[in-house]
Amino acid sequence: MSKYPSISVVVPAFNVEKYVDSAINSLLQQSDPFHEIIIVDDGSSDSTPTKLKQYSANPLVRVVTTKNHGLGAARNRGKEEATGEYIYYFDADDLLDRSFVKIIKSAIIKSAGPDMVLFSGKTFYDEDYSPMHGETTSCHEFRRNINGTFEHGLDAMLALQRAGNFSPSACLYVSKLSLWKNNINFLPIVHEDDELIIRLCAISKNTHIVNLPLFNRRIRSGSIMTSGASRKNTEGYHLAFMSAWRVYHSVARADHKATVMTHLRGLVWLYLNACRKGNLIPDSGEIIGMLLRSRYFPLREFWRLYVPTALRRKNLNLLKNTLYLKLNARK
Repeated sequence: MSKYPSISVVVPAFNVEKYVDSAINSLLQQSDPFHEIIIVDDGSSDSTPTKLKQYSANPLVRVVTTKNHGLGAARNRGKEEATGEYIYYFDADDLLDRSFVKIIKSAIIKSAGPDMVLFSGKTFYDEDYSPMHGETTSCHEFRRNINGTFEHGLDAMLALQRAGNFSPSACLYVSKLSLWKNNINFLPIVHEDDELIIRLCAISKNTHIVNLPLFNRRIRSGSIMTSGASRKNTEGYHLAFMSAWRVYHSVARADHKATVMTHLRGLVWLYLNACRKGNLIPDSGEIIGMLLRSRYFPLREFWRLYVPTALRRKNLNLLKNTLYLKLNARK
């Protein structure tokens, strides 16, 4: 590691004409500059490309234009362009604290060049956001509530799980670019962050956590975060589960296996919750496989999801069959 670590930031941008200026300016106005700012226009059909042209003259900024292939593909394309020692993925409708680069560089130096640096964040609501029923629009912080360095990425993940402050969001960590040479890419799915984080933690050694909130996520209508649940959501969680299942079998230490298992069970809950929100019947092959592998049966979620839905659709047999398989697996 060099004396002054360099950080590349990759910014996918798709139809964010209303937000892209404030997002990019929050990167350009850092008290300590990024090594480079790589913006990937993912086939925008609004005025986003026109707005991005004004930044092309800045020596720190590089704009790459692609056809629309989604967030994961745009991040992967930006990664190909990155030349810094570290890489950070930032969304073009969010904001970054002005001291982000300075604090992250200080943490990197202090912890002797970690593979990953995780940090805290805040959320704020767009002025045009229409809250869902019962939802409050007050800003709040997501705190890691941990400061320190861990010998392995899964050790850090375990500490965050125990504190109840684990998040897979790619906007909440910086990582060594060299880690991504190990066939690490974002998949072209919904919930790509949930799929990738466990693979990244499994190959990370020295990992540092900063409790300071350095990232500001905008909650707005029409974003991936606020869109209703669909079959793509459940498919994404299932693919994330199967990826984590492969990681589970690849790690040797018992405590690391336990950490991955906790992550697997969290994905089961997320899968069922997405089904409930989208009024979807879970794919029987997917959910039964997830239940058997994770050895986890969240009764409350099944009650909230299956019983009312089964009564409406006369589908109680699915519930009985799932219960039967689960009980027999425990014998």
